Amino acid sequence: MLRNTVKSLIGFVLVAGLGLGLSAATRPGPAPADIQTDDAKAYQQAYNFILSEKWTEAEKALSDFLRTYPESRWSDDARYWQCYLMEKKGAGQEAVFNCFKSFVDDNPSSDWADDARANMVRICRALAKAGRG
Repeated sequence: MLRNTVKSLIGFVLVAGLGLGLSAATRPGPAPADIQTDDAKAYQQAYNFILSEKWTEAEKALSDFLRTYPESRWSDDARYWQCYLMEKKGAGQEAVFNCFKSFVDDNPSSDWADDARANMVRICRALAKAGRG
């Protein structure tokens, strides 16, 4: 199954191109005008932890954010960063892949969907190289 997913994702990446949009590391958080709402403030705090590479604080802030603001316009951003944090904190590649896959399945039109797919392709390549794909 993972092999078929890899083939599908590689095909998608070749058609869509990896160069779409900015990389995840350079995308900004909420614009200054948006930071007036409580959800935007909470998301910005979590995002700042990510930028500062404070993984434990970011993980807690994202979980709190999603529990408090599950319908926020920033909820898909927070869910993407949860997958990113899993990898940064050393979770297994299969678990990180499954997190990104669930994210894409639940948020196919998110601004982060292409980044998640690109991460899935990268992880699949690493798994295949290790003989696990």
